[in-house]
Amino acid sequence: MTETINPAFSQRHWIRLARGVWVILTLLYLTIFIAAFPFGYAGNQSICEGNDCLVSELTLEEVQTLEGLGISHQFYAGFLAASEVLLLTWAGLGIFIFLRRSDEWISLLVSLGLIAIGINGLSDNVNLLAIQTPAFTPVYYTLGAIGSASLILFIFIFPDGRFAPSWTRYVAIPLVVVSLADPLLAFIVPPLENAPGTIVSLAVLLMGIVIGTIAQIQRFRNYSNLVQRQQTKWVIFGFLSLMLVALIWSVAVELNPPSPGPGRLYFNLIALPILLLLLLGLPITITLSILRYRLFDIDIIIKRTLVYGAQTIVIISIYFVTVIVLQNVLRKVTGQDTSLAIVASTLLIAALFNPLRHRIQTAVNRRFFRGDYDAALALASFGESVRHEVDLEHMKSALISTIEDTMQPSTVSLWLRETGSRHD
Repeated sequence: MTETINPAFSQRHWIRLARGVWVILTLLYLTIFIAAFPFGYAGNQSICEGNDCLVSELTLEEVQTLEGLGISHQFYAGFLAASEVLLLTWAGLGIFIFLRRSDEWISLLVSLGLIAIGINGLSDNVNLLAIQTPAFTPVYYTLGAIGSASLILFIFIFPDGRFAPSWTRYVAIPLVVVSLADPLLAFIVPPLENAPGTIVSLAVLLMGIVIGTIAQIQRFRNYSNLVQRQQTKWVIFGFLSLMLVALIWSVAVELNPPSPGPGRLYFNLIALPILLLLLLGLPITITLSILRYRLFDIDIIIKRTLVYGAQTIVIISIYFVTVIVLQNVLRKVTGQDTSLAIVASTLLIAALFNPLRHRIQTAVNRRFFRGDYDAALALASFGESVRHEVDLEHMKSALISTIEDTMQPSTVSLWLRETGSRHD
């Protein structure tokens, strides 16, 4: 007698097993994060000599600058260590997704990935724990490999948990396997400095992001429905915020590391917490996308980001150009430096603010939101055409024609309450 296995039962069995693995790994990540605080505090409190200091390590000159500001070195070390509490937002949102959607594979993957990346991938405290405790290093690389593999797989199967187009499975699965094998590769390939992985892991991650992005574009155009497209917009917006932080960090720290001194000290006190806040953009947008909460608000956010971001760049550029030009002109005329150039540039920016915003908003609507822009123009034209219209039948025809042109519905009906008439 052959016993048949219910596919639904089998799936529930695997989901329960995945939940158990998720709980174990999450507890491990959180335990390591808490245990790393003393190592982060001790590392930030150490005084570095020379130019090969970590970003958070202070020189004796910087310690003296701190004391001149009335801030103790111990407070500085505690402030930097405690600022990483912001990274718990990644874990908190991952746990929130798990509690709401733990019956979905994509939600389990995303929630674990957020916890892994937020705690093991971004925490400087955990990195210092790995540096100062060699026995912990293999665990550090293994947990980092889980985060990288989760991110790669997420990019390929988001938002519905399926590989689309079908060719993506033959790319994603080998990349995930190589990413998970990174702890073993660490015995062959030198590990990256201050990072949970090797150069192979970094190359695989970048390859996964690039190919996965191409696959997401193809999925967006050919396979996604309206809701899935809105989900994709949210996640893309979050990845852009992550790329912004990566760009700032690469330029300000990796390519042009700040020399020890007051400038680097102020960067650590001000810029590092701000960068940690900006990093929260990705987990927040992923959470909104997975839970499908207020999906269509992303269009408004993108529009305002484009408008005000472009306006800020243009205004700053105009300001600095006018200040430099006016200062050079006034220096040649008066023979001395004057603050008149700054005053004149400020007044110019104040006068240009609203006209510039309207022009940029029109350009953004025309380029990226053409449908809304055409609809607004059609409605404005309709309002102008019926302003002095007295023929009711002509007005109804114009209104129905405008709705058909802008919204393109399958049918249009107009009911006038005053007369009780109906026009189709």
